[in-house]
Amino acid sequence: MKSGRDNLAFNFRSKSEHFVDPTKSLKKQLKLLVKTLSIAGAEDIIALDIHKISDLASFIIICSSRSEKHSEGILRRIQNDLKGQIDIRAVEGAKNPKWVLIDAYDILIHIFYKPLRDFYKLEDLWYRAKKVDINKYLSNRLYAGNSK
Repeated sequence: MKSGRDNLAFNFRSKSEHFVDPTKSLKKQLKLLVKTLSIAGAEDIIALDIHKISDLASFIIICSSRSEKHSEGILRRIQNDLKGQIDIRAVEGAKNPKWVLIDAYDILIHIFYKPLRDFYKLEDLWYRAKKVDINKYLSNRLYAGNSK
């Protein structure tokens, strides 16, 4: 018999319960994601370290796209190029890609169509989060799958 918890649409777990390969460091995953977003043409990429202020995830990445088609392309790039390197639990918004959310367990990726990002100002909601310096990840724009 299933418990009530098993029937929930989103079964939130503590970070220690995530089924993430322990050999994959979060920083490596963050670097791969940021590089891949950049290669896919995502704009205004920011990464926020939220592990001290939320149990939801450790990092949030927010970026902009130029159109809905561009959002779809960015999502496909993440799914295809990082398959086997980044574990994705869920994707929301793929059918109406003005705002796509990728749940990669300890990293949440928000892909916004630019006007929607300007409207929602998600970064402002996470004002207490520490901004991650992603410039070091972008200085060498090698293909994300080939980085060491």
